[in-house]
Amino acid sequence: MSLQETDAWSELDSAFQNELSSDLDLEHIRLLTQTVTSAPGRRALLQALHLGDRKHVLDLGTGFGPVVFELAALGINDLCGVDNDQTALSAARRITTSLQAWIPGGCNLRFDEGDATDLQFDDASFDLVTSFLLYQHVDDPLGLTAEAWRVLENGGLFCAVEVDNGLSVMYPEPSEAVTRLEEAYDRLASSKGGDRLIGRKLSTMLDNQGFNIAAILVLPNAAHGPSRPGDLGRQLDLERLMIARDAIVGAGLLTPNEMDEYLSIYATEEASIRFRLETLIAVVGQKP
Repeated sequence: MSLQETDAWSELDSAFQNELSSDLDLEHIRLLTQTVTSAPGRRALLQALHLGDRKHVLDLGTGFGPVVFELAALGINDLCGVDNDQTALSAARRITTSLQAWIPGGCNLRFDEGDATDLQFDDASFDLVTSFLLYQHVDDPLGLTAEAWRVLENGGLFCAVEVDNGLSVMYPEPSEAVTRLEEAYDRLASSKGGDRLIGRKLSTMLDNQGFNIAAILVLPNAAHGPSRPGDLGRQLDLERLMIARDAIVGAGLLTPNEMDEYLSIYATEEASIRFRLETLIAVVGQKP
């Protein structure tokens, strides 16, 4: 399937959209919405990396399974997605059932619960391991890299894609309230072992593990448009921050009054037109 054939993806997109109306909590609705909105860039990346000639694929931190489904559509017949989020895995399995007529015949596609830093697979079980936006959340990135190395056969590829907030740009600058909220959110992530600057570190991490760096792609996503009270982008940001509210306050990063005041300001501040650039970094390492 060509990733340029947008009509070919409509059934998959509809399956994801249908899950949005299921009984998901706010955090999973936000994550699934991100899965849907990031689809064009993710599919363009998969096309650019020419991964369709691989045979046995493991997707780490698979979430709702988009990478698994998209690589299946590109002709890979044996795929496994692993995650420790039971809610997302249950949704991925429901989507699999709903897409039986869409998934190519003979495709072995499954979703397993597991820890990406302690995988229950034999050595050299796969010829491609993928990781999309997982590193930023784990507190043991070296363990994740080592496990990807272990389960790959010689000549296998590890494709890791991550954010780098240091390469993001917004103009005009956001309000002080939004700036303080985002700073607190990033500091909370760092305190839990997450790293919002992990993108720039991927190639060195893979190189130190022993991978040959086969490709590095920088994936900018730029937009110019309004941020309005109640629009989807602002609502997703607010939901993300509200979910983190108690943890941010509990960590002493903002007081309860500060947190609530900044959230209220952000929810109601006037519409503004902004240029926004967000950047992903994709690194492909090959195990010799």
